[in-house]
Amino acid sequence: MKTKTSILFIVTSLLTIHLASAQMLRKKIGKSVEVLRTQINTLPKEKINELDQVAFKIYKNCYNNSDASVLFIDQTNTQNSQLAMIWLKTGLAYYAIDINVQSAGVSLENKPISNLNSLSDYGFVIKTPSNEKPNLYTVIYGRSGSWSVFPKALSDIKKNNPMDIKIIVDKALNDKGIALMKLELNEEDIPLQIIYIAAQLDHLIKNKI
Repeated sequence: MKTKTSILFIVTSLLTIHLASAQMLRKKIGKSVEVLRTQINTLPKEKINELDQVAFKIYKNCYNNSDASVLFIDQTNTQNSQLAMIWLKTGLAYYAIDINVQSAGVSLENKPISNLNSLSDYGFVIKTPSNEKPNLYTVIYGRSGSWSVFPKALSDIKKNNPMDIKIIVDKALNDKGIALMKLELNEEDIPLQIIYIAAQLDHLIKNKI
């Protein structure tokens, strides 16, 4: 009887933590994540195998390692790398997983981040840059939570931990020895595929694989 009570307490505690974490996100964002989760079975088997490898590597290198980061890379840090970073941060918040996520470009250009407006459809609020800081965006994901998003070069990433997971998400960018792996992502595929990675991380953590 005590064992059953203990198990019930643990399950209830985990559900409470999960719900509290999901509530960090704006209501529409949380619902968007739920919808994306129902679409996971539409991913091709080959893509799932690819995403599983990414999730497992992140789990092994970054979970319980506060010094390690996931780093998404494209040419100028103004396209897929920013969206991949935001969606992984979102998925990790949903599942209450503490892993550091960043993005960077091989080089920088003085131009705006081109595709953040697509986030509005999922419930995010995007504050556009000011004249003083023309390339600094604020992405609001909760009542009191936001991320500052701006282009960074690889050289701007202060720490270079060998355990960092560097992932190229730019089809036109060849691997020049700067990244551990490459993930083929179209802009419209990013939300579903990155939320899948977060869901798989949650599975790995809960099952202590």
